[in-house]
Order: sequence, then C-alpha cells, then structure tokens
Amino acid sequence: RIATVVIGGVMAVEAVPMVLSAMGFTAAGIASSS
Repeated sequence: RIATVVIGGVMAVEAVPMVLSAMGFTAAGIASSS
C-alpha cells in the first residue's frame, strides 16, 4: 500500500512538467496560428 502511494506520487510529479509543457505547446500553437 505504501509502495503504491510512493509510485503514484512519483508518477504525478513526473507528469506535471509533461502536462505543463503540453499545455504550453498548445497555447503557443493557438497563439501562433491566430
């Protein structure tokens, strides 16, 4: 149970930059296309 929480936390921390970068690329794409 503890291992699952730790793994979930690590995955969440690693996913944050990916989501932010994806949102940043999307915002940049919309801004550049318009």
